[in-house]
Amino acid sequence: MREVNSGVVTCGEPPANAVIVVTGLGRGGTTSLAELLSTLEHLHWTGLANLEDYEFAKYIENDELTSARWIVAGRGTRWVVKRPHVWRYAPRLQQVLQERLVWVFVFRDPIAIAVYQARVSGELVEDAVRRVQKELDELTTFATIVEEPKAMVSYEKSLTQRERIRWHLGQWLHGDRFTQEEWIS
Repeated sequence: MREVNSGVVTCGEPPANAVIVVTGLGRGGTTSLAELLSTLEHLHWTGLANLEDYEFAKYIENDELTSARWIVAGRGTRWVVKRPHVWRYAPRLQQVLQERLVWVFVFRDPIAIAVYQARVSGELVEDAVRRVQKELDELTTFATIVEEPKAMVSYEKSLTQRERIRWHLGQWLHGDRFTQEEWIS
């Protein structure tokens, strides 16, 4: 574990052929963090809108694991899957990706998520806060017990300390291969 107060905590070493799964709550900052990761070299992106990998996620979510394995076999090393809530399908991801699975969990202020969701859905803010807090508790519990390499990132700090978060994630994902030139680019 490194750099506890920086807004990012990493555990474990990602394999050279990692499939990096960026996940969190809906409206929780996964797109922003995926955009930050997309600035790092040596990562393959397949997502279009919001950087989401709809094809792979659809197969995982629909329990079409043979199709998901075909996608994995056809892609190169070190690619990124971004999808809020895909952590709920962890056993399927673990089965398909095996030792290649690396998690990046994004955590955002639950009140901000709840207020946005209540405004869009018409739900009472108090109800949205309770629901989002329950989801956040589930995500936090999962993130702390999962055994694969993982990073837990503060959405708010990723906005205010973007380059610092980028540097830590680049070092964690690439180690010595993450050069000063890549950091600056």
